[in-house]
Amino acid sequence: MCAVDARLGDVIIVESRHVGGSRRTAEVVDVLGRGRFRVRWSDGRETIFAPGPDAIVEHRAVTGPMEHHTRLDLAVHEDDEHCHAEVTLVTPTLRMVGHGESRRHPDDPRVPMIGEELAIARALTALADKLQLAARAAIEDHESRPLHLLR
Repeated sequence: MCAVDARLGDVIIVESRHVGGSRRTAEVVDVLGRGRFRVRWSDGRETIFAPGPDAIVEHRAVTGPMEHHTRLDLAVHEDDEHCHAEVTLVTPTLRMVGHGESRRHPDDPRVPMIGEELAIARALTALADKLQLAARAAIEDHESRPLHLLR
C-alpha cells in the first residue's frame, strides 16, 4: 500500500535500511498534502514526514461513525491600501486554499476592519468554489450518468 494513502490516525511503518536495524513507527496526526504528513514517532517526537517507497501504512480500524478533525486557518496581511486574506482548509485527506483581496480607494476614509472583512469573505468564497468543484469531480468519478448539483 502506498504511504500517500495515509489518513489521520493511521500508522506509518518504516523498515530499517540497515541489517539488524529496528523499524520506526509513527502515527499520522495531520495530513499536509502532496504525500507529506505531520507524524508522532513512537518516542513522542513530532516531525513533518514524506514517506518513501520503503514505508507501509496500517490504516486504523473504523468501527461505527468515523470522527475526524477539519481545521480552517486564516491569515490576513494588511497595509494602508491593501488587504490579503488566505484561508486554508485542512482535513485528513485534503488541503485546500482560498485567497481574497481588497483595496482601499485613496479617496475613501480609513475604517478599521472593512478591508479585512471583504478580503476574508472573498477568500471564503474562493475556497467554497474550490470545494464544490472538488465534490463535483469526486462524484463524477463514481457516477456513470450526468451530474447535477443543486443548491
